[in-house]
Amino acid sequence: MEYHNCRCCDCVYEEHPKDKISRRTERYDHYLGICSPECRAKLTDDGYQKLSIHTFLYGDSRKKNKVKIDKSYLK
Repeated sequence: MEYHNCRCCDCVYEEHPKDKISRRTERYDHYLGICSPECRAKLTDDGYQKLSIHTFLYGDSRKKNKVKIDKSYLK
């Protein structure tokens, strides 16, 4: 179990090891660096897809390095 800051709102949330492979959207969002459905709603659909693709290709290094979500991904 790890604790991270949300990449949108900077709140602290708990991530479990199986969040990476979870089929539940709210659990997978934790792997992406998003703390809650409210923060997920702040992203555009295109922005969420880009975030997911980048995380799939390069891993969660941006979350671990506390890089904020790009403003172009937000509504």
